[in-house]
Amino acid sequence: MGKLKIYLDTSVISHLNAEDTPEKMQDTLKFWENVKSNKFDVFISEKTLVEIGKCYESKRLFMIEELSKINYIKLDFDKESDVLSQIYLSTGTLKMKSKDDAIHIAIASKNRCDVILSWNFKHFVNPKIINMVLRVNLSEGYKVPTIVTPKSILEMEDD
Repeated sequence: MGKLKIYLDTSVISHLNAEDTPEKMQDTLKFWENVKSNKFDVFISEKTLVEIGKCYESKRLFMIEELSKINYIKLDFDKESDVLSQIYLSTGTLKMKSKDDAIHIAIASKNRCDVILSWNFKHFVNPKIINMVLRVNLSEGYKVPTIVTPKSILEMEDD
């Protein structure tokens, strides 16, 4: 079996320096070490880069510096991803105010990522959202990525 194809939500990169949540930060830093050693095929999207660009300067520069330390593939937001994100919104999988999150999930799904990694428990790592993404993706013929936290990946690696 090949390496896991992991799509990184912006929250993962952000938690590399999140002293207000030390446990999440530690888990993210441990995961990042695995990423640096090329244990996974890592993907981000242009949406991720746009979100990083909106951060205050020191955070933005830190996140860009951390991304420069890893190998990743940047995925584009194309028409197919847009259509899928609109389906997530129209089916109530995500609310309109979470359009950016729908875009992340659509890009990862369209590009057949195995995993979406996130610390966003409201719009990603949430049983209701996960179940609804599963339904939409199966209905529309897309791969269903597993949506988990970096901690879950670390636990999987320990097994």
